[in-house]
Amino acid sequence: MQSAGRWMRELDVYVEKPVSYSLIGNDEEIPDENLSDGEGDPEYEPEGETDDEANDDEDGLSENPESDEEDEVGEADIEVFNHDSYEEQIPDEDEVYPATDDSSGDEEEQAERLVKRNLPDGVFSLRQVFATGQDFKDNVIRYVLKTRRNVVFDRWERIALGARCKGKGCGWQIYCSIEKPIQKWMVKTYYDEHTCHPVGRCEIIRSPVVADLFLEDIRRDPEMSAPEIKDEMKRRYNIIITPSQSQSARRRAFSKLQDECNAQFSRLRDYQYQLTKTMPGSTVEINTRTRDDGLDEFYQIYICFEPLRTSWKKNCRPIIGLDGTFLKHNIQGTLLTAVGRDPNNQIYPIAWAVVSGENHDNWEWFIHKLKVDLDLGDGENITMISDMHTSIIH
Repeated sequence: MQSAGRWMRELDVYVEKPVSYSLIGNDEEIPDENLSDGEGDPEYEPEGETDDEANDDEDGLSENPESDEEDEVGEADIEVFNHDSYEEQIPDEDEVYPATDDSSGDEEEQAERLVKRNLPDGVFSLRQVFATGQDFKDNVIRYVLKTRRNVVFDRWERIALGARCKGKGCGWQIYCSIEKPIQKWMVKTYYDEHTCHPVGRCEIIRSPVVADLFLEDIRRDPEMSAPEIKDEMKRRYNIIITPSQSQSARRRAFSKLQDECNAQFSRLRDYQYQLTKTMPGSTVEINTRTRDDGLDEFYQIYICFEPLRTSWKKNCRPIIGLDGTFLKHNIQGTLLTAVGRDPNNQIYPIAWAVVSGENHDNWEWFIHKLKVDLDLGDGENITMISDMHTSIIH
């Protein structure tokens, strides 16, 4: 089931979903049978880039190299990073960078630290262990955000990953691959000395990374603009991104939020099942309509809980207030409500529905459902209060 409109925060209510922070993308699970036969990998010594590695380097070594090309606004040419005259290369002598010689000692403690924090910490050490290759890539991203070093991936394989610093004459590099006996990713080679200066532009910080960094910010404030993302990136991380990158990141973030919204709509049937299971006798009706592409699209939902219905019949005055209010932003739906008055003269919810709009068909459907649930019959001895909307009068 798909939503009828674009994502907005009003509908982010149906399904609780664990939040996972990923800075690059999902990593495919690596089957055991395809692993190398060796007990471990030798230290990684780069002997010059192959044709495939050179191509990966030109594409920014993205898992989906065509992702940025699909955007309407292209990112600036990567050759801009070859200029040595821009002021962002001036080193910050007072800036403190994370220590990369973690003194925790054993790799199990390091892995436990990452799990507890549920976020990459940007710290590396020799023989450091990661659960997946994705965790390693996320940690490289976090390292770049902390240190502002122009680190790029120079090896991107199914069972091995490598990264190096592109600073002139800089020898910083790291190599991580699967350690077969423990079935985890382990850092096999690590040279942690930088001879270059921090920079304000990093090739690895592209629009997919920025979109993941600002996903929660845009969820809280959908009006956040591309220039605001660009300025906030500079304020938080002291890293400069181009206007086209910020525009692309904003579109990607909205696309991810829309996918989450569609996933929540697709589980409305599960929501209906849980309501009727936990509160037997409750009325939950969901109606859909078929789109031109053959998919079901959300149309109406009506909810009346059994405890509310029973309590209204026994204890509340025979007064029902009807009203509808529109849902904001791009959903363009309407919330129809029926409320009463309890013995304390307080508002008492009876039933509610979400429909496409406040029209004759939707009000007739809602009032008919309400009449059946409350056993109103022909409405004798019942007082109805409304705003005299034409659809209600009809």
